[in-house]
Amino acid sequence: MPSSACRSIGASLALLLPLVFAGSLPAYTIGSPEVLAMVQDGLKFLETSKNHHHVGGDALIGMTLTKNGYPESHPRVARAIKRCTEAAVRDRNNYELALIIIFLCDVGPQKYHGTINAYLQELFRRQSQQGDVWTYEGQELGDTSQSQYGVLAMWTASHAGFDVPVDRIEKACNWLIRTQTPAGAFGYHARDPGNYERRNQDEVTLSVVAAGLGSIYICADMLGMTSAPAEIQIRTELPPALVPVVAAREERASRSRSVAPRYLTRAQIDGNKWMQSNYKIKQNIWPFYYLYALERYHSFREIAEGRKEDSPFWYNDGVEYLLSTQQENGSFRESTTTVGLELSTAFAVLFLIRSTKKAIGEASEGRLRGGVGLPSNDSKMALYGGRIVAADVTKSLSDLMNLLEDQETAELKDLISFSPDTAFVIDDPAAYQEQMAQLRRMAAHKSYEVRMVAVQALGQTRDLDNVPALIYALSDPDARVARAARDGLRFISRRLEGFGLTESIKPGDRGPLILKWKQWYRTIRPDAPLLEGE
Repeated sequence: MPSSACRSIGASLALLLPLVFAGSLPAYTIGSPEVLAMVQDGLKFLETSKNHHHVGGDALIGMTLTKNGYPESHPRVARAIKRCTEAAVRDRNNYELALIIIFLCDVGPQKYHGTINAYLQELFRRQSQQGDVWTYEGQELGDTSQSQYGVLAMWTASHAGFDVPVDRIEKACNWLIRTQTPAGAFGYHARDPGNYERRNQDEVTLSVVAAGLGSIYICADMLGMTSAPAEIQIRTELPPALVPVVAAREERASRSRSVAPRYLTRAQIDGNKWMQSNYKIKQNIWPFYYLYALERYHSFREIAEGRKEDSPFWYNDGVEYLLSTQQENGSFRESTTTVGLELSTAFAVLFLIRSTKKAIGEASEGRLRGGVGLPSNDSKMALYGGRIVAADVTKSLSDLMNLLEDQETAELKDLISFSPDTAFVIDDPAAYQEQMAQLRRMAAHKSYEVRMVAVQALGQTRDLDNVPALIYALSDPDARVARAARDGLRFISRRLEGFGLTESIKPGDRGPLILKWKQWYRTIRPDAPLLEGE
């Protein structure tokens, strides 16, 4: 067939295929009713699960519950915390070390700072003993599976405020790059050639490749090397020749001196090509462990490529598969049952809620702290603490100001239910100061809804000019506004523990708390105008 005819047919397919697939493919998101039902049943199963024989298993279960809004006081979470904080650090395997670090960082990085740091130092020590990554004691070859959790633990600890030396990240990243196969895959126990001349590896599986490639993306993120390679292709339902190519993003300032950008880019491109050619959703061995690794890989890849997908093909495939594997008691059963029902269920739930995407701040779904009945925005829903709640909406500051002026909109009433994680984007830098000044005035508005949203938005900035308004909001008659102000002050000050404010403190009893925040502000802005009451 002439090449011109092929191009013509290809162009026609590019136009027709999206129309064909659009009406036939499922389109699940984390707010889909089917997903919410699976997650809710899975969480109920985990709530009543017994102690796992490995402390790391309890950490994974506790992490799954806390990522779904369960409080530290919940019996199953509290039991996991107790085991993690009382366990002997040196007796834990590498998986356990990493999972405990991630779990405790989620629960309270300041409260459990000493314990987390002890586990983190042990993780570093074992990386040094084994070379550049982690493996079983006595094993000469590095373990790609264990290393993915070591890398994820370093990323989590770093974002929780712990010191993670750059050379630790570089060592892991370079080992992963060196042990990649010529085709772009990764082996379970990999031989390090000591250079960038690739060699074949044994035990290559989709699970291990997702683990290795995802870890490379995590390392790149920590090192500030997250620009998207210009030739990376996004997998769609089109034939490979018709898959769109993503333009490269502007690269951030790199923290690395030893990771070569060209080898990192090559590793990402070749790894993505291998995943695209070999992808399938069902694995016969550890299928849910694979799903969690797959979600992590795609979430970090989305960041690197500047994309945001609420219903990607692999997520739809995963939901369809999990719908067929959930048991009546809410657990997810894999054919091999190697890791047990509790861990299988935890991995499945983490995949369904896209836990990595949430952890890296790219989730568009929000969580509600309270309220009665279903939210008005029922087209987007999520789970929080095992309850169905409204989903988050990212708003520009300009849109926010318009919503605040129209106090009766259902959208505004939805926004007040969200946690302070709701994202407000600065879309007009020239108008920023005026918008902030208006928000500060609205912190004293007669409408609770307006005060709540204004305080949440003010608390998302690092702008010290907003501190007086947030201190003022600590005395708000509505405790929800006061708590939002407290959280905003914690974020701006980087004092994660703050100075208190429990659920039961009445407005008239907040004087000492307000005074402490004023005194802190004076240490930062000694020449600031006097605050009310000084």
